[in-house]
Parts: sequence; structure tokens; C-alpha cells
Amino acid sequence: MMILQKLLHLKYVTLIGSFCGGRMVCSRGGFPQLQNLEFDGLEEWEEWIVEEGSMPLLHSLWIDSCPKLKELPDGLRFI
Repeated sequence: MMILQKLLHLKYVTLIGSFCGGRMVCSRGGFPQLQNLEFDGLEEWEEWIVEEGSMPLLHSLWIDSCPKLKELPDGLRFI
């Protein structure tokens, strides 16, 4: 996500079976225009960190078939 979040005009992101790591971080200032975010089939994804100031315009989040994801990040409360 480090590279994607630097694309300033990105509005929609869908990851389907395309993330192989265990930890994903959305940094402060990342995804400034993102509105819709979808995750599907990320079999090894365990931890998601969302820093305050990330994805300020997000209004739709979909997570499906991510069996190892432990919990939603506390940082979502800032959105």
C-alpha cells in the first residue's frame, strides 16, 4: 500500500488476492482522495494499521474472505 497511497488522485482501490504480506499500513496523508476501498481473498493478511490523517474521504469499505485479519484498525475511527 505504500506505493498506492502516494497516488494523489486515486479514488477506488480493489485488492483481490493480490496482497501476500501479513501487515498493511496506511500512513498519515496517504490516499487523500480515496472514496472506496475493497479487499477480497487476502489469505495471509493479519494486521492493518490506519494512521490518523489517512484516507480522509473514504466512505465505502468492503472486506471479504480475509480469514487471518484479526481486527479492524483503531485508526478507522478518524475517518
